[in-house]
Amino acid sequence: MKIRIHFVALLLLMLVVSCNPNRVFVERVTIPDMIWDMDSVVNITVPVEDPSQVYDIKIAIRSNVYFQSRNLWLFINTYSPEHVVEADTLECILADEQGNTTGDPALDIIDYEIPFKMGARFPSAGKYRFAIQHGMRMEKLPCIDEIGIIIDKHPQSEK
Repeated sequence: MKIRIHFVALLLLMLVVSCNPNRVFVERVTIPDMIWDMDSVVNITVPVEDPSQVYDIKIAIRSNVYFQSRNLWLFINTYSPEHVVEADTLECILADEQGNTTGDPALDIIDYEIPFKMGARFPSAGKYRFAIQHGMRMEKLPCIDEIGIIIDKHPQSEK
């Protein structure tokens, strides 16, 4: 029985990885109790080995269907290995004007991949830290399950 479970898990992992061969990094952080406090910073460290590569950086958001807003404002600070800080504000459009989701729904959960920096390069190799906070008007933002970073090789990148 254990062998069958391990085989199924391996098969699922291979299926997920094979869906996007350009994917080089994915990390998601779970928001406790699906309530994201304004003062709570999601920190994700990304190891960069090849600064000559061109990347597409996306923000991964997982919410439930009860999230009430069409958009989600994020404050994102990127810290380089040299301790240079780059501050960004990102508006994530989660639904159109009619309320139809722009994400990928599965039961009562919706996954979003929001473009953040497309065709980007990291200036040097090393560890980069992304610090993400929500910038919504309410202090405690309900219905957000996970926040993360997705990095893909840019499709037309050439070294």
